[in-house]
Amino acid sequence: MASVACIDALDGLDENSKQMYELALNFAKKEMAPQMMKWDLEQMFPRETLRRAAELGFGAVCCRAI
Repeated sequence: MASVACIDALDGLDENSKQMYELALNFAKKEMAPQMMKWDLEQMFPRETLRRAAELGFGAVCCRAI
């Protein structure tokens, strides 16, 4: 049987990136996950939750210029 390597999501991240990861993870667990099914069933777009995410710096979309 082949062994499977377990990779930690924080491996290779600098301290600032680790803090951002933890902030995003905690926000998603506390603010989003408990409501996701309701939002899906009601076909709801959670604007207030997304505003709170944006206040934390998670509202931007980054892409590479061509």
